[in-house]
Amino acid sequence: MNRNLLLIFFLSFVFLSVNGQTNVYHPFPDSNAYWYSDKSWMVNSNPPVGVNVIIWDWIVGDTVIGSFTYKKINEYTYCQNNGATTLGYAAALRQDTIQEKIFLFNGHGDTLLYDFNLSVGDTIPKWFINSTYPQDKISSIDSILIGTTYRKRYNISMGGCCQPQSLIEGIGSTMGLLLFLDEGTENSSTLICFSHNGQTLYPNSTGSCNFPLGIN
Repeated sequence: MNRNLLLIFFLSFVFLSVNGQTNVYHPFPDSNAYWYSDKSWMVNSNPPVGVNVIIWDWIVGDTVIGSFTYKKINEYTYCQNNGATTLGYAAALRQDTIQEKIFLFNGHGDTLLYDFNLSVGDTIPKWFINSTYPQDKISSIDSILIGTTYRKRYNISMGGCCQPQSLIEGIGSTMGLLLFLDEGTENSSTLICFSHNGQTLYPNSTGSCNFPLGIN
């Protein structure tokens, strides 16, 4: 077998391996998961003032609502402008692995939080994190290495209002777990890192995603 045949064999193996990983739905974690995000916005004052808040979300256990079992999400926020903090319950999430969707209980019923069963060209549905601009569409679908496996990444065209964002299977939005996609031109949100079972998985496995000490 010459060198060219070996190269073709190797590339074919890599392609089949990656394609096989992305054809398998990667569900959300059910425990020991942390999302660390950064949110900034402008306050309409004279002069305008920028506000920056860091946000931690994590799974704290189960809760049964009606006939469904949800994962409880707690949230800790820290305002870097004045040191103000908040800590408490933020949301109840459940996932339907058959539909490949994540739902949020809003006090009255389920609201769609994430849909990982979309195709290129699909308009983003009305859901909790999206105010549904008519132009918001799935512009492309590719894969991203998370830990040791490749997962689907859904890239979103924001209709010219905002920076392009993405949805990643098993993690959520690149803006943060519960933060809105349509932030506008003067606001921004970014998922700094995501960790599961003590290992940082996003944006890579080499960085640190340490949870703030002293938070019970």
